[in-house]
Amino acid sequence: MAILKQRLVYNHLPKSFESLQIPEPISLHTIVDRNIRQRLTERCEKILQRTKSDMMAVYIATQEGKMNEYRMKFETDMTEMKQDQRRGPTHKKLTQTMVDILERRFRNNNERLISLYKLKMRFFGKAPTVKN
Repeated sequence: MAILKQRLVYNHLPKSFESLQIPEPISLHTIVDRNIRQRLTERCEKILQRTKSDMMAVYIATQEGKMNEYRMKFETDMTEMKQDQRRGPTHKKLTQTMVDILERRFRNNNERLISLYKLKMRFFGKAPTVKN
């Protein structure tokens, strides 16, 4: 989630957002009055920017929803596994060493993902914001 938010702050939008365009209702370039044409062009650009911002907000909210679903599922599955370890048949139980290895592996994976995300966030903070 933090990476998505950093992308928004530093204007590194996903590719799908780059192609977003609002069709012009009329050809603005045919308007003779330069001031009117400029004002309308600027209004169109502002509408496009607001639309991109709104779409990014929806995108972030969707990702936050997914993140919460995955967290809840993981917590539910871990609780269920722990209950199975306490109540289940002996031949289906993991040894304490196996449980410790699983928990250590989860922690290691989590720490690795956090370090990768921090690296990506530093990239967005230092990368140029101007696109070609």
